[in-house]
Amino acid sequence: MDDKLAALKTAARALNGAGITWALGGSAMLYLHGITDSFRDIDLMIAEEDVQKALQALAPLGKMLDSEPDASYLTRHFYQMQIEGLSLDLMAGLTLKADGETHYLPLKRQEITEYKEMEGVMIPLHSLSAWRRIYALLKRPQRVDAIQDYLNQRPG
Repeated sequence: MDDKLAALKTAARALNGAGITWALGGSAMLYLHGITDSFRDIDLMIAEEDVQKALQALAPLGKMLDSEPDASYLTRHFYQMQIEGLSLDLMAGLTLKADGETHYLPLKRQEITEYKEMEGVMIPLHSLSAWRRIYALLKRPQRVDAIQDYLNQRPG
């Protein structure tokens, strides 16, 4: 897990240094909350206006991979990179197709609800409520339930 966290910190330093609006999402975000005990890749949610700046900031750190998102994703900007041997998915303008409807779910600044500090590097976290909705649209009930259980246990 240390190598994955190292890759996350490397990407975070570059994005933060370039002044990009971004947030960690997906299972890595759940991991940092203690909701799950592992994660496979890193989902970076990027503000649409910062996509090109993000690609420029991350380009020196690894290589772009040729990839196509799943058909249920209609995301406006989707890129996959490999940094320090770990796969990073960069998404801006997340759009999902579910139950015959299209759901546009771009990163909004107000959805960056918390930050985790890792050895001096600030990691902005996408909101758990946003990911509860995303996982519901993706038909991932175990993730929805895990997030809801976590939210129910939090004080306040």
